[in-house]
This record gives sequence, structure tokens and C-alpha cells, in this order.
Amino acid sequence: MQAKATPIREGVIVIRQDTTIEQLKGLADAIEQRWGIKTLQIYTHKDEGHTDSEGAWKPNLHAHIVFDWVNHDTGKSIKLSKQDMAEMQTMVADCLQMVRGESSDIKHLGAIQYKNQAEGLRLQTLKDQTMKEEEARAQAQAEAKQVEQVASKQILAECKMFGGLANDYKKAFKGSEERRESITAQRIEDGGLLEELGLKGAFKSFWGECKDWFRDFGNRLGDLALLIWASPRGVMDKGVRCTADRVRGKLLLDGQTIEQVRAPKVVVPTSDIQRQAQAVRERNAGQARDIDRRREQHVLQKRQERRGRKI
Repeated sequence: MQAKATPIREGVIVIRQDTTIEQLKGLADAIEQRWGIKTLQIYTHKDEGHTDSEGAWKPNLHAHIVFDWVNHDTGKSIKLSKQDMAEMQTMVADCLQMVRGESSDIKHLGAIQYKNQAEGLRLQTLKDQTMKEEEARAQAQAEAKQVEQVASKQILAECKMFGGLANDYKKAFKGSEERRESITAQRIEDGGLLEELGLKGAFKSFWGECKDWFRDFGNRLGDLALLIWASPRGVMDKGVRCTADRVRGKLLLDGQTIEQVRAPKVVVPTSDIQRQAQAVRERNAGQARDIDRRREQHVLQKRQERRGRKI
């Protein structure tokens, strides 16, 4: 016997719920009488199946038949043609009282015909794809042209608007120049009149004295405010002793001038908690300085990059 020989073959047959072993035995006898193929085993599977999405049980009813596929007179495997296999299907339907499926009338193509047909399908697919791409390209070009036309209309409208604004700006600038020249001429005329009357120097001296007086008055108001709000509670402490230094012309608070009171106090830490607090403040101040320095470097770098792009 050859290595590729299959002396025993098994067939699977679809059956119904009421199909019996006697019907399957009758089928085995008919196959043996027709082709000399003996049946070795017959068994049915009516407990297999699956549950569908709705939870209903769908049985898979079928039978297994094991055949002896050897002609014991010749010692060779039995050969069946396509017509024999079609006849066996008809025999199965008749013996099991089932409806036979329709025979396939598909004509198989040769290798060259199949390649030609596949190539034709590929070319047709490429042609359809090319047509779709051309249609998409034409549609995109039409949309781009439409957008370009709308943009051109908007640009023309904006140009007209900016042209009107430019004319208005020119007119306004011309009017402002005329007013500036008129004011300058009036000032020159007024200055010349003051010089003729000898009052120009007097006005300058009087205006300087007014500015000095207002500046001194503001400083005095600041000293008065510091005198009133010297205490954190908003009123002056009764324990603060106010005196006057007649030689220097200064007001003294507990023996200190206003400038000394305003000067920031240098506190030397004396405990661990004060030292830790001072270290935290110094660290935060250092971090703030680092952040400011990095921000300035980043701004400088961005400015240099913009300059480089402009070049």
C-alpha cells in the first residue's frame, strides 16, 4: 500500500432530529451495493450545538460514518468521480428522506483564464480608484478656486476700507500739523511779547518757587502721616516721645529723625526658628531672582529669534 493511501475514510452527514440508525444502515447498504464500499461504524451526534445571542439552543445534528475505502479484490483504493459523488449526495437525501441541495453549475477556469480575469479585475479597480481620485482632485480645485474668489473679494473690500482710512488719517494728520504749527507760532509770539515786557524770567522764577513749595509741603504731609500712624494699630503710641532738634530743624521720635524711623530695620536672628525663617526667605528670594533671570533670558532669546527670522 502506498504511503499516501487512505484505506479508511470518514463522512459527516447532516441529519434531522427524527433520523434513526436504521435509516443510516439502509444508506450504508445502498452505498455498498452501488460502489462496494463497506461501512465500519455509524454513530450520531444530537447533543452538540451552541446558544445564539438570544439565549436559544441551536443543535448541530449530524452523523459520522466510517468507510472501508479499499477494494479487497485488487487491494487498491476505490476511485470515485465527481458524478459518483453527486450521485452519493442524491442517495443520502433519498435514504434519509431529506431535501437534496442544488448542484453547482460553476465552471472552473484554467490557470491562464483565472490570471487574465484577476488582472482584468485589478485593472478595473485601479481605473475606478483613479476616477475617484480625479473627481476628488477636481472637487478640491473647485473649492480652492471658490475660496480664492471669496478671499479676493474680501481683500479688495479691505483695501478699499483701508484706503478710506488712509485718506482720513492723512486729512487728520494734516489738520493736526496745522494746529501744531499754529500753537507753536502762538507760543513764539507770546514768548516774544513776554520778553518785550520783561516778564519771561519772572514767570520762570515764580514757577520754580511754586514747585519747590509744593514739594516741601508734600514732605511735611508725609512726616505728619508717619507721626500719626507710627503704631501698627493705626494711632500713635502714648509711649513715643516727640522732641525737636532746633539746630538741624528736625522732628525727633524717641531721639530718631523721620529718615531713621523710615529706614528698614536689620533684624539679627537669635533663635533657631528665626534662622530657619530667614533661610526660607532668602531661598525664596533667590528662587524669585532665578525665575526673573530665566524669564529675561527667554524673552531675549525669543527676541533674537524673531530678529533672525526677519533677516
